[in-house]
Amino acid sequence: QNNQVCVLSSDFTSKFIFPPPGTSGNTNGVILRQVLLSEFSQLSKQYDNVPKSPYHGTLSAALSMSLCYVNKIQRATKLSQSRLLILNVSADDNPSYTSVMNSIFSAQKLKTVIDVVALGSARPIFLQQASHITNGIFYQPNISHQHELLQHLLTIFLADNTTRDMLNIHQNSRVDLRATCFCHKEPVDIGYVCCVCMSLFCQFIPICTTCGTRFAVAPQKKILPLQRKVQIASQKPTSNPISNVNQPLPSFGRGKK
Repeated sequence: QNNQVCVLSSDFTSKFIFPPPGTSGNTNGVILRQVLLSEFSQLSKQYDNVPKSPYHGTLSAALSMSLCYVNKIQRATKLSQSRLLILNVSADDNPSYTSVMNSIFSAQKLKTVIDVVALGSARPIFLQQASHITNGIFYQPNISHQHELLQHLLTIFLADNTTRDMLNIHQNSRVDLRATCFCHKEPVDIGYVCCVCMSLFCQFIPICTTCGTRFAVAPQKKILPLQRKVQIASQKPTSNPISNVNQPLPSFGRGKK
């Protein structure tokens, strides 16, 4: 009875869908169903009128808004548990890597579990790291088994944090924990880190693009191993076969008297 729910949409803008302004989040399920159906129908009409272009989502804004809402509810009602369930249908938004990771660490500080259901074919690395850091569940159903999605939502994601310890939930142990560089927004294994703002770059740059720090030390070039020349000391000098005339020794500054 004390459970509260809040629904946000993250398409081209992030906004609250439920609860409506001026109401609380503990409304019954009938009103929630009506509000969600009307909002989803409006979103589908907006997508039909929008021309196809490269999509840049607002996941970072939606995470920030949801965490602010969780923080407000925790301060007002002393809420003991809070969770975020993300239904994702798109790939990672690399330009918003920094803001997404800041939201993930903020959720960890608030002890808020982030669960992820990835419905697309691509594997979102950011959201997989979010569920791993916050002890949540990352689930990506097979395309041919999406009819079982409702069963997984009811059996896995409906249980609270305490009940999950008693369930045999399959967790993906292969988590890509590589960081993303700030210059090309790509995951890297080895890179250069700014000593001031901890920004990561895949290649050396003289000035940090985040905080403006100048680096005085250039990266060391890779030194190739030198080939050693073997000298044979026991080899005697051979005489000239054509002329056996001894050459005069050079004089070192000795003049005639």
